[in-house]
Amino acid sequence: MPVLKLLHQYCPQAAVNYCYALWQKDSFVLIIKKDRRSKLGDYRFIPGSSTPHQISINHTLNPYSFLITYIHEVAHLHTFTKYKRKVLPHGKEWKRNFHQLMLPLLNEQIFPSDVLLPLQLYMQNPKASSCSDMRLFKALQTYSTSAKPLLMELSTGENFVLHGRIFQKGLTRRTRVLCTERSTGKQYTISAQAPVERMINEG
Repeated sequence: MPVLKLLHQYCPQAAVNYCYALWQKDSFVLIIKKDRRSKLGDYRFIPGSSTPHQISINHTLNPYSFLITYIHEVAHLHTFTKYKRKVLPHGKEWKRNFHQLMLPLLNEQIFPSDVLLPLQLYMQNPKASSCSDMRLFKALQTYSTSAKPLLMELSTGENFVLHGRIFQKGLTRRTRVLCTERSTGKQYTISAQAPVERMINEG
């Protein structure tokens, strides 16, 4: 599917022209992926290819999350183009590029006000993932079409199903939750943002 059509499908409409101009400048391959549990998107450099820059983004993201992820990955492309592998993936060079690329979008023509404020705060010192900022993540989540609750929304001690296995929610440790698999008693740390299925606790 042509890139412009993809952007119209997944981005906020007011940001499409800006995002398309970034694509025209760098001519990267844009791939829409099935949902990946470990990441929202990624940037890859493929040596020897006629189009060596490749960006992929999960298709399940709402338009605002898609846009932030798109700009996040374009910032990786710009950072790699200038510095190759001489700097940290999410170091000061990437942060500077990400901030500069996001600046024209930080307004209410692009983002609703409930997303814009935590996004502006996040952009003062962006981390490797927007999910690591709870205020921003919760604001973005209100625009998600996912019907499943997030693990972070469950009460401690509540049972839930994840990938066909039953767990009990334990203590939250920053962005991850210590959970116990009911059938084995083994403990696992699971992302607080993981979509799960609620189930009725046994007495």
